[in-house]
Amino acid sequence: MKFSAKITDQGSAETFSKVVHTAAKLSKKCVLRIGVDKMCFVQNETHKDHAHALWIEIVANHIFQDFRLDGLSPEANEVVLEIAPDEVARVLRPAVLAKQIRIKLTKKDNTPHMTFEIKPQARSFFLFFLA
Repeated sequence: MKFSAKITDQGSAETFSKVVHTAAKLSKKCVLRIGVDKMCFVQNETHKDHAHALWIEIVANHIFQDFRLDGLSPEANEVVLEIAPDEVARVLRPAVLAKQIRIKLTKKDNTPHMTFEIKPQARSFFLFFLA
């Protein structure tokens, strides 16, 4: 299972950051579903008064300049991760002025992680891992 995505446009980086910040305001935990051509933030919590639902879908070619997913098989060509959107939002805070954002699925200690490589307008770069 492999996933990588790249944003090289500053407007797309800002939009992606705003989407993640919106998800962080609406939900403490959600499921990130990565398909062949889209990425979805999904959350469904039921409280005693009413149900809260969140569904944010990002079409890959609208935000990402490079988006690749190889699932376990052609039938199971999707990656599903439980994430804390506020942690992703915190990682993406410096990405608003980034020249490039690269997102990868990595494996560390037999656990999948999202890796964010953020290259700001200057020559340095930041590398973040989320469990």
